[in-house]
Amino acid sequence: MRSTKTLAEGEADGLKFAEQKGATSLAALRATTWQELTAPNPGAGPTTGLRFSPIADGYFLPAPVHEVVKAGRHNDVPRSPASTPTSWSVSWGREAP
Repeated sequence: MRSTKTLAEGEADGLKFAEQKGATSLAALRATTWQELTAPNPGAGPTTGLRFSPIADGYFLPAPVHEVVKAGRHNDVPRSPASTPTSWSVSWGREAP
């Protein structure tokens, strides 16, 4: 399963999300309360809802996350003291170093 979307896929998901929330404009979406934004959509189940994930827009995120990490182009920063080997494998799809 691919975890990074293209810019076009991310934009399409954003439009679909706004439509599901009944927002017909950006102003209408911004006026939506957090409760309305986080409420489940009618008829949405675990496989029918939208899944948001990183978007490789070519600017902020130049390529899919796994490609950036594999090429060593990520920032090499220390892991958080609160992270665990399990959270590392879930986040990066491999064992902790």
